[in-house]
Amino acid sequence: MTPQQLFGWRREARQRAAADGPEGPSFARVVVDAAKASATPTDHAMIEIVIGAALVRVPPNADAATLKMALRILKAVS
Repeated sequence: MTPQQLFGWRREARQRAAADGPEGPSFARVVVDAAKASATPTDHAMIEIVIGAALVRVPPNADAATLKMALRILKAVS
């Protein structure tokens, strides 16, 4: 991930949050696993999201609608 990607995502999230009101998206704390961050990137790189005891692995080609639904369900049951 490049700094430009992060800043772009944050800008887009702020714009959507302003349009969605208080029910819009929010940010979560991100922890970078140093062992995995130093590994050579591959076509199989994934984002891992840990919420409590649950782990969600997001492949690079995951569509936003599916991910959003999965995280809403996870949030609802945790």
